[in-house]
Amino acid sequence: MMQMKTEDDLETKGPLSDVESLVDRAKNLHEQAADTYSSWRSRAETLIAAIAKLEKREIEPDSEVTLFNVPLIEVELRDAAEKALRLCAFFATNVDERIALIDEANSVRNTSWV
Repeated sequence: MMQMKTEDDLETKGPLSDVESLVDRAKNLHEQAADTYSSWRSRAETLIAAIAKLEKREIEPDSEVTLFNVPLIEVELRDAAEKALRLCAFFATNVDERIALIDEANSVRNTSWV
């Protein structure tokens, strides 16, 4: 079964430690074709890392900064991360992996009050 990443696994030490690094990684990944599990997973991890940084107030929201054409705003990043994880599920090799990815997508989903 696929090993799920926890929030601790996605700690952004080193290469994703600041906004510039997040933007650089997103630009590099954006230039690659997004037609494989690993490409969508990398995008999701970058978006989730940005969400974690915003939640911890290590970086500030900024609508002028974008990752994969998504503003550095938590609500927008959550929508994009959820979509990327659901696209990962499309490439899952078995049902258990697909369910785990959908569960992860649901965990980053924006909270609705309706």
